[in-house]
Amino acid sequence: MIATTLLSFFMVYLAFFARFKNFEFLLKVSFGLLFIFLALRYDFGNDYNAYLKDFTRLSFSDFTRYSKTTQFEPGWTFLCYLFRPFGVKGFFAMTAVLALFNCVVYYRFIKRYVPPPYYWLAVFLYLFTPELMLIHASAMRQSVAISLFLISIGFLHKKNVIGYFICIGLAALFHLSAVILLPVFLLGLFNWKINKATAAGLLASYIIFVFMGKVFKKQIVNLITNYFERYAFYNTQSGIEIGTGMGLLFCTLLFVLILWYEQYQTKENAIVFKLAIVSYLLLPASLIIMILGRSAMYFQPATIVVIPLVFTNIKNDIVRYTVMFALISITLLSFNGFFHSKVWEKKFGTYQTIFSSQELYK
Repeated sequence: MIATTLLSFFMVYLAFFARFKNFEFLLKVSFGLLFIFLALRYDFGNDYNAYLKDFTRLSFSDFTRYSKTTQFEPGWTFLCYLFRPFGVKGFFAMTAVLALFNCVVYYRFIKRYVPPPYYWLAVFLYLFTPELMLIHASAMRQSVAISLFLISIGFLHKKNVIGYFICIGLAALFHLSAVILLPVFLLGLFNWKINKATAAGLLASYIIFVFMGKVFKKQIVNLITNYFERYAFYNTQSGIEIGTGMGLLFCTLLFVLILWYEQYQTKENAIVFKLAIVSYLLLPASLIIMILGRSAMYFQPATIVVIPLVFTNIKNDIVRYTVMFALISITLLSFNGFFHSKVWEKKFGTYQTIFSSQELYK
């Protein structure tokens, strides 16, 4: 935890000074450090060893059989196949390549949407929100799919249906859950603003799911079991119980701010606002059924650019800095709680590099 925390704070520190014209390159330096951190990680994340073991048992002689006897999609299987000739070192090389892809995508995503004075906040949210960088480092297949979805947002803005569906098709080859993103193209097809009536309806839907999510659990479980059998095992895992404390209240406040300020955005920015809104709408249900948390993972990265854009629209300094202080405090509390959770502590608590792996020297 200490290494991850110190490096993350240093990356935020660099991003803070990237606001100045002659120091914009520091944002690249920040993501360069993140690349090194992710590229050299070893046994970091709950799924790392599972990916490593399946990589080592890949059979060249029967590629088709391997695809059918694992839970992995063909895109991931083929990627492993490309690096398999190098043995276990190939897995480390593949991890580094994916880390580079991830960092380039998120760097460009932040650079495109976030004003320079708020680079630091976007980097902070990406690094310290546990469901983003940390979980993505473990969920390697879906991390690729999420990055491809972020690339597709550019096609959404241009209303390029072919480019968008190619990106989503590639994403589904790495994680089948990406098929839920196909209807998202409609968000870019129609340039509609969220008026007060629509915002009230969306907020009401959010509140209903918060307090009545368990009522819909059986129907959602049946849907997943019938149409997404590959992920049915998530139905046996419960999400986090929804509380009614300050965290939930603050989350609701952020949702209200996003709904309100969406109407003042450019057409391009309005798209990421709508994606962030979908993320908030999925949040209550994802806390009850874990597979929906996987679905929400596609939309949550939008919040790292939308929240800074919200702060640029809040003109009252007292309100802006009060909300920002609360956001940073709650995010850090969540970050600390993540590393002390029985679920994540063991595999995320100690950062190791591939140089501590015996396989590297064989």
